[in-house]
Amino acid sequence: MDKAIFFDIDDTLYDQLIPFQKAFEKNFNYDDIDVAELYKLSRELSDSVFELSESGKLSMREMQIFRIKEALKRLGHYISDDVAMIFQEDYSDFQKECSLPSLLSELFYWLIENDIKVGIITNGPSEHQRQKIQQLRLEKWISDEHIFISSELNTAKPDLRIFDIAREKMSPKLLPKNCYYVGDSYANDIVGAKKASWSTIWYSRRCSTIPNSILKPDYIVKNDSELYQIIIKLFQSD
Repeated sequence: MDKAIFFDIDDTLYDQLIPFQKAFEKNFNYDDIDVAELYKLSRELSDSVFELSESGKLSMREMQIFRIKEALKRLGHYISDDVAMIFQEDYSDFQKECSLPSLLSELFYWLIENDIKVGIITNGPSEHQRQKIQQLRLEKWISDEHIFISSELNTAKPDLRIFDIAREKMSPKLLPKNCYYVGDSYANDIVGAKKASWSTIWYSRRCSTIPNSILKPDYIVKNDSELYQIIIKLFQSD
């Protein structure tokens, strides 16, 4: 029986807060700000204009400026566009220092050794996401034909079309009930995959609460160790 598991990238295969915090500490000296709260707020703002950015109505630069400026503004601090871009450039540079955690590397080796199909489904600009894929060296385990990026497909999570495309390209015989998706965003990852009738693993890295919804994740993990254990358990049981 064909089975497959797909992963999100950002805040799933690496912790985005780490490069964000480094960029914050380099550029700002605001003792009254909780960096984790600022990061969460900037992510929410980024998500709120994602469709505008994806469609080209809002440039990447405009989106990057908006999310940090507006996040800081809501917390009582004001910065210029130039300062926002310097922060963004440092954030991007620190992201390039990120690597796949050793436990997840072991997981990918285990999946491949056990002939389990593995793919990536991610939202974002093609060049930017492919840089992350290269940085994390995901091509060691995942072929390019099994990497699905929203900007390359003209559809994005949570639209079930991107999940259908990924499943069909992975294998024509692959059924939705035999697909698993791992992601950190409830709204994009869990809702989208559940609507496509997939099983889901919610990586709740920030220990978020489940929204009041009829769509619930099948499994919830809070760290790499829990993720490793649940995936091994799920696929060993077959």
